Amino acid sequence: MPWPSSFDDIMPPSQHSLASLALFLALMAKAAGQSFLVVVLPPLGRRLGFTDIQTGAILSVSALLLMIAAPTWGYLTERIGRRPVLVIALAGAMHAPWRLASSSGVDWARP
Repeated sequence: MPWPSSFDDIMPPSQHSLASLALFLALMAKAAGQSFLVVVLPPLGRRLGFTDIQTGAILSVSALLLMIAAPTWGYLTERIGRRPVLVIALAGAMHAPWRLASSSGVDWARP
């Protein structure tokens, strides 16, 4: 399949703004969640008995894993396209916090 010469070859111009808005809102929600994690994780780490170094290591390891996974996401994007990869990534980004919030039997999660 040849590369599209323009965005109009992929999607009609009437749907550009709607698709761009949906993508923008999804990415903003993800960024807000990540920012919230950066604010909440240090006090939560102290409450759980982690040192500041350990809490910083958690944030650092997550950034390192994102950097390591980026080539895999790029490969998948080239193989199956951007839209399915974005849907998979956003579904995973939604699924992980949902699973954490719905877990039972975790004593530290309760006030």
